Amino acid sequence: MSLLDGRPSSSKGHPARGVETNHVTTQANIYCWTAAFETLRGDVQSARRAAQKVVELAREHGLQDFAVWGALSNARARARLGDRETGVEEFREALEAYIAQGNRATCRSTKVSSPNLRRRGKM
Repeated sequence: MSLLDGRPSSSKGHPARGVETNHVTTQANIYCWTAAFETLRGDVQSARRAAQKVVELAREHGLQDFAVWGALSNARARARLGDRETGVEEFREALEAYIAQGNRATCRSTKVSSPNLRRRGKM
């Protein structure tokens, strides 16, 4: 994909080719990065679709790390699409699962709760 316009490039590493494979971790990784990229582009609907695909693949194949990444992206998108209460709660739960996996160093604060996120207006 071209980072500037979001359209598939003609390069050999085109993400759609990776999704067409039967290699589940490659598929999950591509959908995970797609969710992040779409979030940066501001396309919340596309970000949520990609995040839901990550969660689906992760649940089917027991990919715990991807399950948490997908859940974080999905919850963020859900909150941004208007279901703020549920999205914030799901984000908090996914963040707790992420930290429980030993990823504490990548979090600015490990004392995140729904009221704190709501009060600051951050997701």
